[in-house]
Amino acid sequence: MQEEIESRILNLIVSSSKFIDRTLKETVGKYLAHCKAVKLNKAMNSPVKHKGKQTVKQLFEQVRHSRNPA
Repeated sequence: MQEEIESRILNLIVSSSKFIDRTLKETVGKYLAHCKAVKLNKAMNSPVKHKGKQTVKQLFEQVRHSRNPA
């Protein structure tokens, strides 16, 4: 009787550990995907700042973005 109870307790511990592992893995994966999406969105919305020599097109884009920040 006692061994059966201990066996069931161990099975419960193992299965709950596996459940926690799967949940944490899924949560961390979703968080990393969210961070990547935010970083990508931020990069897509901000204008590229060129340094050094620039073409006329790049200069016009800078002027256009400085006049219309939205």
